[in-house]
Amino acid sequence: RSSYKDILPNNVVKGKKKGFSAPLDQWLSGDFSSYVQDTLRSGKARNRGYFNYDIVNNMLDDMYKNKTYDLKRIWSLLMLEIWHQTFVDNKKRM
Repeated sequence: RSSYKDILPNNVVKGKKKGFSAPLDQWLSGDFSSYVQDTLRSGKARNRGYFNYDIVNNMLDDMYKNKTYDLKRIWSLLMLEIWHQTFVDNKKRM
């Protein structure tokens, strides 16, 4: 910010850093929702034994029925499964 102090407003240059939230509700719904469902409900994800499949299934059902749900938890489970596919499953194929 200091390198742009001549063109940025003073409150931006001297202001505190501000975080932002990822738009998980938009990412996990719409066109991407089928990918989330397919990935977390897949046989591979179920058979890994990392989490209780019935609970994950209920979370996904609740999310798509617009009930109470925990987007961060679903996002975390999705990222774990994608990580596993990328770095563990792919390594086994080599």
